[in-house]
Amino acid sequence: MTQLPFENLREMLEYRAASAPKLPGFRYLPDGETEGASLSFEQLDDKARRIASALLDRHQPGDRAVLLFTPGLDFVSAFYGCIYAGMVAVPAYPLDPSRLQRTLPRLERVVEHSGAACVLTDGSFISLAEHPDGSRRAGAQWLKVDDLLASAPGGELPSIDSGALALIQYTSGSTGLPKGVVLSHQALLANLYMMWQDACDVDPYVGVNWLPVSHDMGLLAGVLIPVFRGGLCVHMSPLHFLQRPARWLEAIARHRAVVSGGPNFGYELCLRKVDPAEVSVLDLSSWECAFNGAEPVRADTLRGFAKLCEPAGFKPTTLAPCYGLAEASLIVATSRRTEVPSTRSVDPDALATGRVRRASNGSGRELIGCGTPCRGTELCIVEPASRRRLGRNQVGEIWIASPSVASGYWRDDEASRATLRATLSDGGAGEFLRSGDLGFVDDSGELFVTGRRKDMLIVEGRNLYPHDLEQTVQRCDPLLRNGCGAVFAVNSGEDERVVVVQEVRAGELDSGLRNRVRAAIVREHGVAPYAIELIRAGTLPKTSSGKIQRSECRRHFLDGSLEVVAPGQLRGEA
Repeated sequence: MTQLPFENLREMLEYRAASAPKLPGFRYLPDGETEGASLSFEQLDDKARRIASALLDRHQPGDRAVLLFTPGLDFVSAFYGCIYAGMVAVPAYPLDPSRLQRTLPRLERVVEHSGAACVLTDGSFISLAEHPDGSRRAGAQWLKVDDLLASAPGGELPSIDSGALALIQYTSGSTGLPKGVVLSHQALLANLYMMWQDACDVDPYVGVNWLPVSHDMGLLAGVLIPVFRGGLCVHMSPLHFLQRPARWLEAIARHRAVVSGGPNFGYELCLRKVDPAEVSVLDLSSWECAFNGAEPVRADTLRGFAKLCEPAGFKPTTLAPCYGLAEASLIVATSRRTEVPSTRSVDPDALATGRVRRASNGSGRELIGCGTPCRGTELCIVEPASRRRLGRNQVGEIWIASPSVASGYWRDDEASRATLRATLSDGGAGEFLRSGDLGFVDDSGELFVTGRRKDMLIVEGRNLYPHDLEQTVQRCDPLLRNGCGAVFAVNSGEDERVVVVQEVRAGELDSGLRNRVRAAIVREHGVAPYAIELIRAGTLPKTSSGKIQRSECRRHFLDGSLEVVAPGQLRGEA
């Protein structure tokens, strides 16, 4: 790959605006189907300069700017406006007006913790600038982006060093309070190079994105890679995808997209809600990379999705399981486009003791390979307590060394040292990012992720992975919603006990449902649940990107605040 002539994100957009000014870079589908606003690289450059000029009249390079927008292209303009001004962008997830009591506190924490000088927003949220008592929220200046765009571009823009901060990406908080991941221009560009080399080296580049652009996957795939690659990204609201997942597939076919994807639940949603007749009239043959990451990838989901889309010309090699995290900018390892995803059926009892052994019968746990590390990335499997490097086919914590790893957590030196500057006990080999994820590398060098260290249950000396138990539960009955359950442990005396919390669909709940859930867990995992709670649909705690917040769910269970739909629990039954 030829090195492109830029060292920071501003030069990246300036290069596109000069070399391909009229080329459309972004398009928005306001209802998920019909075409709406679009932005060429020249138009985006002009808007970024106007926003930057207005920001620099009020603030300084290096100041933080929280970005709070409804879905659309205003976020894209505001993000690059911050970049042009040398300010640090802090994406915030859009607020749900019907759930402000739950979502507004997170925004206020992000604004306060980041020390934001301003909040850039659209007309939908500007009214939130004031508390009901008239005081300012967290002391930040709230600015409507349309007002900033009224400014004329002018004045000299500040110089930007490649090591300067570009972004504070607040983590989803799936295992604790969100942290601000500090990413430089250099780190983000390094990850964009990796994505180009190993995932989306296709021309012409066209992508479709329904992911929230406030989240790391949606931000890089939907906002950064189109400018880096000099191609088009077609955006739709996450809500429009959730309402009718077929819109995603239709947009890919209509715009001849080559790259698009999301977490496993997006593919699972298509299996549940897309009629095969809707797919049969589409042409998905242009789709070259269907990336799948950010949560456990399920083999049966991939097989089902490939079968669903096969009549539309979808190729099994298009499926691209990958692994990444915000602390590494995004991508760490990915499958190659010319290969069908690898699977391994492993002995669950051996896996519970940290060993990988192929299953000898049909009762094995099927794992999906996430490919090999991207070029320039070193990946180690490490025994967490001793910090000793492990060999092939041994389960341990995934440690990462890469030029795209964050320089730290914002205002949290202790967490930065512990997580982002870890060293192996044998010395040498530099510093690593401790991912908190568990996995192994097989004999071919492919990465298999088995779970999260913080979420793992240890029951009677055995390691149990919650998503395995959750999948077992959700297969028990059609009333139990896929991807909407949590399994976690609570202390009971000296032992850890398993708790199941699961959303149910609207319908007639029979008295035997809990018994069927309990029997399935005992049969498949050899452990009896201490409690089974069936809760109302849409009430399971999740992050802004859709990850299950098991620790938050545990807190609600312990304080009795779960929205249970039916009385009664299975507690401690033999």
